[in-house]
Amino acid sequence: MKTLLIHALNPEAALIRARYPAISERVSHPGMALHELSPHYDILRTGIGLERTAASLKHVPSPDSYQLFLQFGVSGSLAEELPVHSKICAHTFTALDREPLKSEKPQHCDLPHVQVVRYFSSMDVVSDEASRQIAISHGAQAVDMESYEVAYFCAARNIPFTSLRIISDRAGASTPEEFRNNFKRASELLQNYLIEQIL
Repeated sequence: MKTLLIHALNPEAALIRARYPAISERVSHPGMALHELSPHYDILRTGIGLERTAASLKHVPSPDSYQLFLQFGVSGSLAEELPVHSKICAHTFTALDREPLKSEKPQHCDLPHVQVVRYFSSMDVVSDEASRQIAISHGAQAVDMESYEVAYFCAARNIPFTSLRIISDRAGASTPEEFRNNFKRASELLQNYLIEQIL
């Protein structure tokens, strides 16, 4: 089984990359890079945002050769029951002016300590209460900036897709400070979890 791991920022995958010393580059364009980690795993860095994610996915050669797209990274919480360092997996993906997408029985969502939630993918960082309320109005419990585009890409090609994330901040006015304080630790916790449970 070949899996494509997907993340936005370099630090979100540093520990995972270090686990595979034979890593080799397959494709590189401004803002994105695709590497082979092993015969079973490739890893794609998309950069931040829906537009960059969509552009990066267009450069993936033979996407149908993957049996799973597994996205990971940090996320902002929209719900009190999702404090910092909560691990989450999405079953539904929403975005502004886009039709909701459902992931039927996403793999790995039944792992220990993972809560299944609904995501909202924002065009911009949710750093004020008005933006937070827009995300909540879509029925979401967590917000990110890339997942919807990966879900859309996979749905169009009938590729199984799972998004596993970790809460780094309360999405809203406190986002900038909380993100700075929590991003590194949250990223490390999620990577170690993926290494222990999946990779």
